[in-house]
Amino acid sequence: MKRFLFFCLFIFVFVSCSSLRDVNVEDKDLLNRYWKLVQIDNNIVITRENKREPHIVFQSKRNRVHGFAGCNGFSTTYKIEADTITFNPFATTRMFCYKKGEVNVEALFLKLLSSPVRFTLSQENLELSNKKTGQRALFKAVYF
Repeated sequence: MKRFLFFCLFIFVFVSCSSLRDVNVEDKDLLNRYWKLVQIDNNIVITRENKREPHIVFQSKRNRVHGFAGCNGFSTTYKIEADTITFNPFATTRMFCYKKGEVNVEALFLKLLSSPVRFTLSQENLELSNKKTGQRALFKAVYF
């Protein structure tokens, strides 16, 4: 009887674990963190007082991503393969906030995410680079 129970437990654990997505260490460091945008291309991102900062959050649950691009919120799903993240089309709010003479961080941010990006993690930094456009963005992890 003990052998039968042990065998059933072994089969249950084996079957349960085989359905889990392989997540490497870098994926774990990337997911479920608030990443504040600090630089895009050669532009330092400065958030005005009492304004929301551009950021992105990769949720592990259902591969959802959401964030704020500087004026509008966005969300979609994503897929990670090796060191590349591919986003599905974004749902965004549609406010107009661009001021003449300022760098349009939101346009740059959303353009960066419009095609697959390569990600690199080092300590509390995340770098995304767009393989197609050559754009680059740097993010810092923020803890609340």
